[in-house]
Amino acid sequence: MSLSSCRVFILTGHPLFTESVETLLQGQPGLEVVGAGGVIPETFSRIQDTAPDVVVVGASGEEQEVLVSRLFRQAPGIKVVGLNLDDNRIRIYYQQVKVGRQVEDLVDAIRQPLEWGGPRPAAMRIFAIVQGQYGQRIVENIRAHGPRGWTVECWRPPDLPAVVDDPEAYLPLHVPPADLILALGEGPAVAQLIPDISRRAGAQAVIAPVDHAAWLPEGLAGQVQERLKRLGIAAVFPRPFCSFTENG
Repeated sequence: MSLSSCRVFILTGHPLFTESVETLLQGQPGLEVVGAGGVIPETFSRIQDTAPDVVVVGASGEEQEVLVSRLFRQAPGIKVVGLNLDDNRIRIYYQQVKVGRQVEDLVDAIRQPLEWGGPRPAAMRIFAIVQGQYGQRIVENIRAHGPRGWTVECWRPPDLPAVVDDPEAYLPLHVPPADLILALGEGPAVAQLIPDISRRAGAQAVIAPVDHAAWLPEGLAGQVQERLKRLGIAAVFPRPFCSFTENG
């Protein structure tokens, strides 16, 4: 994406945000605002028709996550720059997240080249969160016996506090696009990262096996499932986890 072809669409429920971004981008070489709209179905149809290079989302907290997830489902391959109206953090959503708070960061985020290519292929892409031998054995089994075309990438989380107040501080810099998140953590702290990882991967579903109740208490599982539901991501928490086969 060259500077001469960066077309920007603004998605927000706040007219003053639209006005501010349009003013900021006026006169910026290589950046063109091609549309703006509120959080209504017609706006998403316009985004699909307009096919911008970048969508700038102005929203707060979980609303931003929901909007980003919806954009990824309806316009695969698009790049999203989100400004959190609660804390003014700027995030770039595709394969990694860059965080900033300065006005100049918004322009830089829009300019940053797109690093992925087009719609997702038909093959099953699995991103596994692995914390110990339990998860490693499951991943090795899938790689050895899974259908041809399935790919499995793994990530081992760092040491985590009991309560994760800021998930962004612990997420991997690179989250590959995935159809399925296989959450094989061995403690409740890891489960708190599942929604953010799923959103960044553009996942359609999550499987989070519960081999021991202490790893994922029912109350926490319910909270994670509710947050994933708001993102439009299906989730199951099998107790215990057997296999991916029809009779498993």
